Amino acid sequence: WGDASDNIPGIRGIGEVGAKKLIGKYGSLDSLLEHASELSPKQQQAVEQSREQIGMSRFLVTIKRDIPLPVTLDQIKLQPFDYRHIFEIFNKFEFNSLRKLLPPQEAGACTQQEENIPAEGAYLQKQDQALPTINRDTPIEKIIDIAEVERKLSIRITEGNNIILAVRSGSGNIFETACIAKISDINQYTETLSNRFRRIMEDPQIVKVGAGFKHHIKLFREAGVDLNSFLSRGYLSGVGDIEVMHYLMNPERSHKEEMLVKIYLGINLSDLEENEKENDAAEAAADNFDLFSAFNEDTHTNAPSSCEIGLCALQLPLYEKICKELNDIGQTDLYEKMEMPLIGILADMEWQGVRIDTAHLKAYSLELTKELDEIEAQARELAEDKLLNLSSPKQVGILLYEKLGINPKVKKSARGNYPTDEETLSELSDRHPIVEKILEYRGLKKLLSTYIDNFPSLISPKSGKVHTTFNQTVTATGRLSSANPNLQNIPIRTSRGREIRKAFVPSTPDGFIVSADYSQIELRLMAHMSGDKNLIEAFNSGKDIHTATAAKIFKVSEDEVTKEQRSRAKTANFGIIYGISAFGLSQRLGMNRTDSKQLIEEYFKNYPGVKEYMNNMIAKAKETGYVETIYGRRRFLPDINSRNAAVRSFNERNAINAPLQGSAADIIKVAMINVYKRLKEENITSKMILQVHDELVFDAIPQEREVICQLVKEEMERVIQLHIPLIAECDSGKNWLEAH
Repeated sequence: WGDASDNIPGIRGIGEVGAKKLIGKYGSLDSLLEHASELSPKQQQAVEQSREQIGMSRFLVTIKRDIPLPVTLDQIKLQPFDYRHIFEIFNKFEFNSLRKLLPPQEAGACTQQEENIPAEGAYLQKQDQALPTINRDTPIEKIIDIAEVERKLSIRITEGNNIILAVRSGSGNIFETACIAKISDINQYTETLSNRFRRIMEDPQIVKVGAGFKHHIKLFREAGVDLNSFLSRGYLSGVGDIEVMHYLMNPERSHKEEMLVKIYLGINLSDLEENEKENDAAEAAADNFDLFSAFNEDTHTNAPSSCEIGLCALQLPLYEKICKELNDIGQTDLYEKMEMPLIGILADMEWQGVRIDTAHLKAYSLELTKELDEIEAQARELAEDKLLNLSSPKQVGILLYEKLGINPKVKKSARGNYPTDEETLSELSDRHPIVEKILEYRGLKKLLSTYIDNFPSLISPKSGKVHTTFNQTVTATGRLSSANPNLQNIPIRTSRGREIRKAFVPSTPDGFIVSADYSQIELRLMAHMSGDKNLIEAFNSGKDIHTATAAKIFKVSEDEVTKEQRSRAKTANFGIIYGISAFGLSQRLGMNRTDSKQLIEEYFKNYPGVKEYMNNMIAKAKETGYVETIYGRRRFLPDINSRNAAVRSFNERNAINAPLQGSAADIIKVAMINVYKRLKEENITSKMILQVHDELVFDAIPQEREVICQLVKEEMERVIQLHIPLIAECDSGKNWLEAH
């Protein structure tokens, strides 16, 4: 029967009742397999297809009782532990919430040692430096004077959109800071001062240091200050975005400034704040001043905190430390030539936004809501319950496991709830037709709530467009992601999901949406990086790669390849480069493990270079602790040598896939920079508005539609010279669906 809760397959088509009858009749699994010829033709076929797999399933569910234990029960009793050592671990890995769970008296003792804790990386050393001197409320004129000499300026924008500026007086530890209460205040200066301010801000030779610079660029743009020097130079320069720089060094760690200041400079911002409070209290006492009245809402609502001011000042020495570290590990070029220019391009894309056809969404919402009601009515009929609420996990759990009994072995959670998540229900979908209805209902409801009904509320009242946020420092592979709304997760495999793309329209009535995307870029990168002759030949000859693969592994001519064989080859092509196992492939293709294992063996026999590449990447990761993309972006794999097989296997799969997925991400980023530069050089009005993985989307005016298609295709295909050509497919239409 198997065990769906532990993902252990049984014999397909045999459930609990059938399994009990067969074991009752034959006494054991071995006896059943010996007498398989006595079964009905359908059962015979099912048993034969699962003969190898079912033995493994039995092995997996059998409790192992003969393992020699290297310890006694007394040796594994819980012993008192070293609180200080635990504190060091929690501090090193930023387990701030866990740190609070330590007994107060122990944690208090450890806190005094916090600054002396060695952490990971060559740059993390004990710091015993004095706290810097931070002068508040320095006149803007003095900030500009120092910035013109030092050629470096720190910018920080608070939640209330106050702008804090900081410069360093000479090479010492003294910082001057000023606060512009509102961004609009820039325009209240005298003409001379405003011009001087704009000049230092827009001068690419004066380095602007900060974190989250994309946001800074957009806010300053509202005030008529253009931090995006790429508008005239073709690319952004002179920006030190600490967050993006640290992301290149360690993409999976925290990039919060407070943490970086502590790690790199050995400074606790809370110390600065305490000093500030002591100084304020001393001044208040000296002036016989009521300390509390100084912070009433009328006068200090928007005043930046000492922490904010301290962070702004400390961004300057922090930038210098990170610059050195970035250079030491060979990532400076990646920042200056790829990530830094991209900051400005993404800021401009977010600023441009994309127009949404709300009338289409409203009509589509009504249509899907009607479908949703019909599905719910069908599910209630199947459940024989007119009041069933499909949105209630509790009601669904009781229905499936208590009333219908689709899995008698089900285990409740610690809170006493039945599992009703999508993965669990998908595994049980063949046990009752209502499960499919529940899954369909949930998918449709998510589509409505996440996208169709949500998009109109995200439209800016100023521009009438949706402005997504592109995240540059989130994914470990280097890919961009998007949020509020997430435009990269719009489902396109279903007709319902694709219909949403119809709502993305050009900003002018006669305009067009132009879409260009890479064709099979990761498979092409596998051909290049593995150097496999057969894979390279297939791409260079213009063959359909999945048909060519099917012909080789099924030993037929390409003309004889069936639709099913091509589909299996396609799954193998993509699955194998992600390190899929024979078991995983058998699950995905619905075939037995013997056949899936043979398919993988045939694949590697015909593409030996792919197997060699996979082995080399794993070996390199085991030796160095990381793998790299074509452009040198690193993906760290600290558990590649783990004793835990599951953890080690996960890291090995990442070692194979990260260079491919990361290289694809790097290539599209370089393409974006080159395309953007061409658009500026040729004075093209049309705008690049979206990036979705391997796809670029443009809002084009009619007379530039063909020019855009040609320009984008050219730049995307000549980003880098590989052993095989990069192919970009470009099309246009009156909406995103037509263009894709």
